[in-house]
Amino acid sequence: MQALRAALGIPPEVYTDFAQLRRKVLEKAKAEIDQLAHFRVEWREMRQGRTVTELEFRFEPKGAPEVIETVDELDRHSSGRKARREGTAETVSVAPTIAAVTKALTVSTASEKTFPRGSLTYEAPELREIGLRHGGGWSVDMMADAYRQHMGDRLEKLRGKKLIDSWTGFCESWLSRRGRP
Repeated sequence: MQALRAALGIPPEVYTDFAQLRRKVLEKAKAEIDQLAHFRVEWREMRQGRTVTELEFRFEPKGAPEVIETVDELDRHSSGRKARREGTAETVSVAPTIAAVTKALTVSTASEKTFPRGSLTYEAPELREIGLRHGGGWSVDMMADAYRQHMGDRLEKLRGKKLIDSWTGFCESWLSRRGRP
């Protein structure tokens, strides 16, 4: 046990009771490893009487569905990871107008919409609305062509909220780039 404490950098006077060490260090580390690694960790306590003298660690690979969950979690921001692990994460409701535009552009499958190649009037009226609202009276399709040229290959990678935010920012700066207030 002293070797484990030394390896973990835990001074001998901290967590003197194994129950504290288990609760404060080992179980927390196990939960995080199980959430973020491509394997699970288990341990077995070996005792002499009531005292834990050794730990035997066992590492097992995760199945395919669990690995996919791990990869999804690693793609998320680290904020809220503990709450997601413990199942206490809250959901946030979005204002209806933003939700409508976001819902129109975000699909949870691999076929998420990208910025349309043709006219926004017919292919993406929700993007046309953003262009009209933030870009003024200029031709929205002309702005869309300039946006496509400005973004180049990066445009194919944008989806959902990132696409909306990028398009909105471009539209807002359109008038200032054209010498208008």
